[in-house]
This record gives sequence, C-alpha cells and structure tokens, in this order.
Amino acid sequence: MKDFWPKLYGHTVEWGFLNNALKSENVAHALLFTGSRSVGKRVCALHFAKLLFDSHNPEIDHQHLLEKQNHPDFHFIEKPSDKKEISVEQVRSLLSKLKLKSYHQGAIVAIIDDAHLLNKSASNAILKTLEEPNPNTYLILISDKPHLLLETIASRCQSISFGQLSEENCNKIIADICKATDSDTSLASKLSQSTDGTLQSLRLDSFIARSSNSIIDEKELVEHLVQNASSVESIKKQIEKVIDDFDSHSLDQLVTHLSLVDIQNVDSALFWQTLRNLIRIRLKSSQKEKLNSWAKLLEKAIQAEYNIERRNFNPQLQLCSVFLDENTI
Repeated sequence: MKDFWPKLYGHTVEWGFLNNALKSENVAHALLFTGSRSVGKRVCALHFAKLLFDSHNPEIDHQHLLEKQNHPDFHFIEKPSDKKEISVEQVRSLLSKLKLKSYHQGAIVAIIDDAHLLNKSASNAILKTLEEPNPNTYLILISDKPHLLLETIASRCQSISFGQLSEENCNKIIADICKATDSDTSLASKLSQSTDGTLQSLRLDSFIARSSNSIIDEKELVEHLVQNASSVESIKKQIEKVIDDFDSHSLDQLVTHLSLVDIQNVDSALFWQTLRNLIRIRLKSSQKEKLNSWAKLLEKAIQAEYNIERRNFNPQLQLCSVFLDENTI
C-alpha cells in the first residue's frame, strides 16, 4: 500500500467555515458532510480530523499516523464490501472505542462514510452518542443521500454542503493521482475529459483506501487509469461523429453513427460524463442562434442518464432520444 495524502482542492468556503469554528473553539461534536459523490467530502473529513488532532497535540505527526491507518484516536467505519448496509455491530464496536480515553490525551475523531447506509438498529444506536457527546470527541458523517438518514440523526448534526468541483480542480486531482502512481502524463489530459464536477466516473474507490486515501495497489490502479483513458478516447471518437452530424443536420449519417456507438460495453458513468462534456464544449463555443439547441441537447443527455440509472431504460434507445426527436425514432 502506497501512501497518498491528497491535497484539498476547492471547497474554500466549507474549509474556511471549519477552520473558523476550530479557531473559535466552536466545533460541533457531530458534523454531516453532504454533496455529490466523489467531490472530496471524505478528503475534507480526513484533513479536518488531522486539524483537530493538531490543535491538541501539534508535536505529533498525525498525518503520518493517518496515512498508515494506525492512529489510535481515529476510527473509520463504512459498509463492508459484501454487505448492503452498515450494521449495528459495527456501530456498537465504534461506540465502545469512543468511550475510551484519548491515547494522546487529545481529540478522538470518528468518520462514518456513506452514513445513509446505517440500518435502523445502527441508526438508533448512534443517536445516544449524538445526544450526549463526550468532550473532545467528534463524529463526522458523510453522505451523498442525506435524505435517507433518520431525521433525528440529521437534526443533531451540523450540516455542511459540498458543491461540485471546478474543471480546474478536477484536472489537478487527476494530475496528482497520475503523479503519485508515476503514470504517463498524457493520461491526465485524457481522463479529464470524463469529469463533470465530480470524479465519480473514474471509479477510484476500489483502488484507494477510504479510511486514509492510501493507494491499495499501485499497479492495478495504473492499469485501471489506462483502461479508463482508452475508453474515454474511444467514446470521444464515436460521439464526436454523432455531434458533428447533429450540428450539420445530416440525419442519415446521424442515424448510422448512432447505431455504431458501443454504449453497452463501456462504463455508463464514464460514457455519459464524456458525452456531456463534449456537448458543453460545443455549447461554450457555439454561435448565439445555436445556444438553445445545445442547451436542450445537454438537458436531454442528463435526463437520458437518469432514465437509465433510475428507471432501467434501454441505453441505446436513450442515446437515440438525445439526438433524435420522437418522430424520427
């Protein structure tokens, strides 16, 4: 496992709020970090945990301990890979650790990732801790679906909403990952075409330890990045032909090129984010009279992805619905 302590890109407002709360000694004992998946909520939680530890014991190298996943006062729980939820047993184990005295005589910090996956018993078990927090003990819940949390849990946390990342910050993060894995620098520029305010389409969770952001297997991650970059290039070539046909109103060619798009054998999130980015490029550079056409196309692409993910619609038909009107289909 290779150490990789990520920089905190973006979220200056959220980070400023947390910093000010710490300086004024007004940090809530329970925090809820919300926002889209893969925008940096967990990275921010890890940085803030370090900041809390530093505020009590600045002489200790807390970052090193967190990277090595052996900080005695830091605890992290998430859904097991073979389960669908966070169990009450996991929460009870966590709560028993939170009752212990701090090893470093400072702060104790716990992170619950994907907290909306707490089952009912686990949620009820956590409530008492939220109602009666121990001094210098901090609980950070992370969720991209906070509406699924028990209302009694959400109401006892100070909620901080994280917006999406800028294109510049997405590119910087990808460049950092490529640098950490000694990857070809050309990978970064290729992968940046699949980001859309988040890094969700890159599917990095399987390769980076969520509790420390350490790279689990560098070789496998590099292979994954290379495969993703290759997929992005392939998607881009296919979709650019379709977009050119749409722009030139070449209906026969448009139908032909749509039928050749290999949407079934690529990662869905990667495909649709690449498509949206290509449409946005045309939107930004288009003439005034075509702005509405490109904006409508982008709306249809967003709706199509939603239909596929949430309603299980046919991907090929949804792609056609983006570029063709109902009468043509």
